[in-house]
Amino acid sequence: MSDKFAAWRATRDAKVRVLIDEKYPAWLLNETIDEENQTIQFDLVHYWPPYGWQRRHYTYEVEVDVLHFRGTHRLNAEERMKLKNEDLFYTPSPQSV
Repeated sequence: MSDKFAAWRATRDAKVRVLIDEKYPAWLLNETIDEENQTIQFDLVHYWPPYGWQRRHYTYEVEVDVLHFRGTHRLNAEERMKLKNEDLFYTPSPQSV
């Protein structure tokens, strides 16, 4: 089962990587896998010019390899301070800054 979910996450992650600005870190939060419907729901926190730090909600459909945007919420400084390193999805390299 975990190999299947790892494959699902890998295809999802490829779609998500094109959304993030490589100069800033990004966090993946609240992931829920629905095996029956073959979907992954999650939040992506990242810097989205020109609007700033956002928590964006997505559903990834595994069978058709489609990422659906479900809404956004602008993060304030207090919310950003609560983000945990273990939830990091992407960390910029020194060359990308």
